[in-house]
Amino acid sequence: MLLPKMHVETAANGHLTLSWPDAGPLFYRALLVRLRLLHGLRRSGRSVESPDAVLLPDLVGNGIRLLTGWDHWSGYSLLAVDQAVDDMLRRLSGRMTV
Repeated sequence: MLLPKMHVETAANGHLTLSWPDAGPLFYRALLVRLRLLHGLRRSGRSVESPDAVLLPDLVGNGIRLLTGWDHWSGYSLLAVDQAVDDMLRRLSGRMTV
């Protein structure tokens, strides 16, 4: 399976963000399953929609909170909120490169 191109950047909050501008909803659902199986993360909260972006439910579990969303420019994204999640996203990004 060919994975969509992933961007790894430092966000305005100083933490890591992973984004997939060309990914569709099936990729995002598969990513959620992977995060649930590997890290025990579950969705928490509700989606908040605007004309060009969606704040998706956070992923939480095992003391971790990962922010998720989608917008027209970045596509689907995961945003760390602390160093522990930065480390997790670094490991995840290393496993997802082709």
